[in-house]
Amino acid sequence: MNKNESKKLKEQAEKGDVEALYKLGLHYLNHPTLFAGRKKGFAYAKAAADQGHAGAQYLVGVSYWSGLGAKVNKKEGEKSWRLSAAQGYASAIDNLKRNKLDV
Repeated sequence: MNKNESKKLKEQAEKGDVEALYKLGLHYLNHPTLFAGRKKGFAYAKAAADQGHAGAQYLVGVSYWSGLGAKVNKKEGEKSWRLSAAQGYASAIDNLKRNKLDV
């Protein structure tokens, strides 16, 4: 993502655009060496998840489950995956199964 794309996404995110929040969360979580790092990525993803974005709910679950940008909290991780899985998000369903959690 170049600076112009990043700036545009941040502007959209500030207006509450759920897809922009999700994309920024994904970007920062996957590029922890960036200035903001994983904590900022988690914050963006959480904001999108709170608006019901299935992909963001999955990311928040991964973050809680593994401690990427958030404190490890398996209960919250499972809860986020369940919200995502309820919308049919395949990766969330897979993670629930992989961790032997009832789907």
